[in-house]
Amino acid sequence: MSDTVKTLLSTSTHRPPKTAVLDAACTELNEKTNCEVYASSIVPSDGRLYFMTRRPHKQLGVAWLELGEVKFKLEALSHEKAAALRTKLPFLAPSLVGLRTSLGLGDRLGLATPGHIRAIRGTGVAPVLAQQSIREMTRTERTPQEVMDAATWGVLQEGWRDGFGSDADHLKTTAAIDATAAAGVSLFTIDPRDPVTDAADSMAPAARKE
Repeated sequence: MSDTVKTLLSTSTHRPPKTAVLDAACTELNEKTNCEVYASSIVPSDGRLYFMTRRPHKQLGVAWLELGEVKFKLEALSHEKAAALRTKLPFLAPSLVGLRTSLGLGDRLGLATPGHIRAIRGTGVAPVLAQQSIREMTRTERTPQEVMDAATWGVLQEGWRDGFGSDADHLKTTAAIDATAAAGVSLFTIDPRDPVTDAADSMAPAARKE
C-alpha cells in the first residue's frame, strides 16, 4: 500500500480530503480489502480511517497503523456501530436546522438518503434526512433508531459535512416522544388532532367550556 492511506491516518481533522486524495486512497483500499469502497465515505479521525464498502455488500471499514503497517477490518452495519460513529464523527448526528432554508426528505425505507444528499448538494438548502412519522414507521415496521441509523450511514457514504436535521413527525403520545428522543431526534412535531373537537367552532360558548 502506498503512502496516501498512511498520510490520511496521520490527519487529525474531519475536514474532507481533496478529491484526488480520496480517489488515491480509495484505489489503495479497494486493493487491500478486495472490496469496492465509496471514495466519498473515507474520513480520518484520531488515528483511524473510516470508510464504507459497496461491494460485495455495504460494510463499515476501519483502517489503522500498527508498527508502521496499515491494518484494517470490515464490520457489518449495525446500530452499535452507527451510535459509536455519531460520537466520533459529530457530522453524522443530526443538529438543529434553525432559521436556515430546509427541506424534509424523509427516507421511508432506509434506502434513499444517499440520493437525497446528491439532490440537495450545492443548493444551500439544509436537508432534514431522518424524518418519519410513527404511523409510517408502524406501516414499514421500522423503529426511530433504525430511521436515525439509516440517515447516519447515508451521510457517511456520501461524505456529507454540512449538517442535517431530523424530525419526529406527527407525534401523538408521550411514548412516541420518548422513543424518538432516545433515538437522538432534534425536532419534534406534535399532532394534537385526536383530542380536538372539530365542531368547536359551531358550539355554544357554554358547551366549549365543558
